[in-house]
Amino acid sequence: MRGLDYFKRMAKVLVWPIVFVVSQILFLGIFTFFFNLNLNMNSQELETYIITEEYRTKLINYLNDYKLLITLILVIIFLPIFIKLYQKYKPKEKVNLTIRDISLLSILGITIFFIFNTGLVIFNHLFKIIEFNPIIFSEYFFVSILCTGIMGPILEEYLFRGIVYNELKTFESKKNATILASLIFALVHTNYINMIYAFFISFILIKIYDKYQTIKASFIVHIFLNTSNFLFFRFIVYNHFIVNSFILVGMIIIFICTFRKIIKEN
Repeated sequence: MRGLDYFKRMAKVLVWPIVFVVSQILFLGIFTFFFNLNLNMNSQELETYIITEEYRTKLINYLNDYKLLITLILVIIFLPIFIKLYQKYKPKEKVNLTIRDISLLSILGITIFFIFNTGLVIFNHLFKIIEFNPIIFSEYFFVSILCTGIMGPILEEYLFRGIVYNELKTFESKKNATILASLIFALVHTNYINMIYAFFISFILIKIYDKYQTIKASFIVHIFLNTSNFLFFRFIVYNHFIVNSFILVGMIIIFICTFRKIIKEN
């Protein structure tokens, strides 16, 4: 029965993204539980306190204190599993990236960051849809780069481009596999802006992965994209509208030129 077979195949695709997301929520829940426990409040006092801004700020700081530990636990648990699962889809021919390849991929990641975020800031300047919270240099700066900028992208690339996308290609066309993998990648993100961002970025990451036939290529783009968020976002937010407009146009031109070079090269 084709319908049942398709359902089983799709369930196989979704199982690891679901396990990965649930595990993140579980660990955050465990650390939140211990934070609440250390408050030494009764249930009634806690119910009143958890709706305050003070509680939210203290909880965020507490979770940031343990962010590296939580990320390392996830890496230790999932990275060996993802690497092993990826071996099934890994191209047999070894691909070595040149310095030129790495440079182009790095530039691509940085330009994607600037295009999306300057565009978002310009759009917000016109319509005031969200309130920005610029990432500032703090005690959590380097931890955030290590966790969100480096380790996070490695896990996500193995899972979403290495496993999910490749598994979808076993029963879907390349086009449908790209759309579905991008949709799944978007849905694991936290808010609608990040979902839109992730959906479109996934198309580029899949294109890069297919072009180079190595997960290392999409690692580089994703790492430079995420790391740029911590290095440059605060400057975009504080820039003048006109300055950001010039940055946006310039970055679009650089992105198009870089992407065309990558795609056209053998």
